[in-house]
Amino acid sequence: MMKPFEIINTPLQGYNIIEASAGTGKTHAIADLFLRLILEKELPINEILVVTFTEAATEELRDRIRKRLKTAFDVLANGSAYPAGDALLERFAARYSGNSWVIKRLHNALIEFDVAAICTIHSFCQRMLRDHAFESNALFDTELIADQTEFLQEIVDDFWRRNFYTASQTFIQYAIYKKYHPDKFMQLIRRRSIDPELAVIPAVARPDIEGEQDALQEAFDQLRLSWQTARPEVENILLESTALNRTRYKMDSIEALVYEMDEYLDAGMIFPLCKRFEKYTTSYITAAVKKGGSPPKHPFFDCCETFNNHYTEAATAFDQYLLYLKRTLFDYVDNELKKKKLEHNIRSFDDLLADMHRALKRGEGSLARAIRNKFKAALIDEFQDTDPVQYDIFNSIFGSGDHILFMIGDPKQAIYSFRGADVFAYMKAASKVQDDYTLTTNWRSGAGLIKAINTIFSRPEAAFVFKWIEFNEIKPADSNKQELLMLSGSAEPPLHIWFIDRQYADKDDGTINKGSAELLIARTVAAEILRLAVLGQQGKAQIDNRALCPGDIAVLVRKNRQARMVQEELQLLSIPSILYGAESIFVSHEAEEVERVIAAIAEPGSETKIKAALATDMFGLSGNDLYALIGNDTEWEIRLVQFHQYHDQWARHGFIRMFRQLIKEEGVRKRLLSYRDGERRMTNLLHCAEVLHRAENEKNLGMEGLVKWFAEKRNDDNTSEEDQIRLETDENAVKLITIHRSKGLEYPVVFCPYAWDSSKIKDDQFSFHDPAHDDRLTLDLGSGVEENRIHAATEQLAENVRLLYVALTRAKQDFFLTQHN
Repeated sequence: MMKPFEIINTPLQGYNIIEASAGTGKTHAIADLFLRLILEKELPINEILVVTFTEAATEELRDRIRKRLKTAFDVLANGSAYPAGDALLERFAARYSGNSWVIKRLHNALIEFDVAAICTIHSFCQRMLRDHAFESNALFDTELIADQTEFLQEIVDDFWRRNFYTASQTFIQYAIYKKYHPDKFMQLIRRRSIDPELAVIPAVARPDIEGEQDALQEAFDQLRLSWQTARPEVENILLESTALNRTRYKMDSIEALVYEMDEYLDAGMIFPLCKRFEKYTTSYITAAVKKGGSPPKHPFFDCCETFNNHYTEAATAFDQYLLYLKRTLFDYVDNELKKKKLEHNIRSFDDLLADMHRALKRGEGSLARAIRNKFKAALIDEFQDTDPVQYDIFNSIFGSGDHILFMIGDPKQAIYSFRGADVFAYMKAASKVQDDYTLTTNWRSGAGLIKAINTIFSRPEAAFVFKWIEFNEIKPADSNKQELLMLSGSAEPPLHIWFIDRQYADKDDGTINKGSAELLIARTVAAEILRLAVLGQQGKAQIDNRALCPGDIAVLVRKNRQARMVQEELQLLSIPSILYGAESIFVSHEAEEVERVIAAIAEPGSETKIKAALATDMFGLSGNDLYALIGNDTEWEIRLVQFHQYHDQWARHGFIRMFRQLIKEEGVRKRLLSYRDGERRMTNLLHCAEVLHRAENEKNLGMEGLVKWFAEKRNDDNTSEEDQIRLETDENAVKLITIHRSKGLEYPVVFCPYAWDSSKIKDDQFSFHDPAHDDRLTLDLGSGVEENRIHAATEQLAENVRLLYVALTRAKQDFFLTQHN
């Protein structure tokens, strides 16, 4: 049973976990622990380690801790009043006011704050490996890279060439039919790079496919030969036979059936099999006769039966071979990536973790001792987002209980499994702690909404699927009780649950298609936001005695596609909105247009490319405008000269100077800003220009090289943080954001229209935690073991529930949830 965390009385000792439910002041608790370690444990600031998982979270923690130390210093040294209700500073004021030694410790901590070890786990590992190179056997002078995708892509492409370029045409046909391509293999490798300790099953021996594919090809050749003479006889049998059941062989379908066989055999490609091929096989025909009837016979039907059997056997063999290739891909990539990294003398962020983990396990634990001697206390933030390697690093260093270790997190908010976070690692840590605490007061949401959340998650026995993820009811802070959404003087219910009415069903069974439901919900949400916005303008919708505005509203979605759908509906109603997405700038409409424009400028002799550039929104020529321009020799010549001038300017002065001139001379800014989403367009355009300018300088690219680089980036699925689409101003716009990106944020009014999603595992490959092997994360490439799929579906259901919890706890006053059956 977890104990309430009391910042004043909780002992600063041993191995502890603090479960910080949403809105309960996690960052404030970390800052208070840091302050207590300095004042009560008399630790210098450089002996306290604070670790979190992102650069943004690191900066927030540094800021909050510094401010907490400064406030405490002002209270103790200058007699400043402490904030009302601040029990910790009240206690310290009574105990330490005027104490010169304590004040000096605080003063030193503030002076030395820039050297405080408040960092991401990657930077912590990098620093420890560098500072303790002897104990860790770390390599010197290696370059650290944030993204190793380029190397992985080279290796995957090489693997594809080695295994597919020399394969038989029949096998290649099957691989294409099953939608295999280098990107599919790259997705597998990205999954492995996220979880280096990932176990992969099943182990597969290299199958022999030559016999099956030769037999299949021979059967196919025989089939084609037989059809040349048998076609009219077979067609006549299918039309004239009185024994055939005409519900299976409808008279008006025979012509199409024969045509399908013509098309299939004329194409000469074995895979995929034509749609209704089985209707030509002896076994199907035998089962499709009327009662008491004799099935029609023909050698072609027997030929089809033989071919169908070989087709099935070959497909099974090919599936096994593809599984073998996927399995061997991992070993191939591991070996080749090591070679490339040694060759280029580079390490990735993931390598830092692996190096640290190995160094801690090596020898007599000298590295762990060295780190323990350096840091007497450690505070690990967002611990629910750790993985087994990261957990083992901290456990190896501080897990004995001799040092002070606080792991702060919330398993109910563990929603980042797609990027390596592993809630099962949190479970293992929680099972070993000396003391397990929970923060009990929600400082974010109103009392009514907190009651609703408590009601939803406290009723089921295992609300979060796994019993070891507990739900402890949270109480509201006194200051939260009056924060209500008021409509026309009446308080709105804090939680609204909408269900789709059966009148909108578009299926015979009374249900609605998922796509139809998504569009209907988007329109309904937009309409409700419009109603609230209008009431706000009229002064009839208020929050905390002020008018509600669109900027108070957020729409949380599962996918960026859903956000765009809602945004389109909001645009139709002239409601300002902004999409906080993780999408790359390279997939934007503006990037597509920039690619066409710079391609034309780089090759001004190509009239085709110039026409494509002029047809962009940047230049604004319609089809009729372009037709008229081309028909006017003088005007068209002027245009061609302009593109030559842009080309010359780029060659002489570089890309960015040319592009700025183009924007000015062509009136691009005014034209784009005239669109309803003009600010978004202009932001994307300038972002593209900046990306191109940076690449030109950093990669020393000429004109042709820069155009080629930009085109390749447009086709690359990988997105770095600096390439993500940037925000335009969002002061009074509805926020559209995925649930994943919303974690840690808060909004007065929240709509969550697409919280529902299936937990069914549909892919042939999936990951799960194997209970037979100490819950080790395992990737199943196609073992066929149904129990593994059940484990994966259960974990997906648990994560879906956690996503719902995160969404619900983003709201301060009001939450709208839409359910789709």
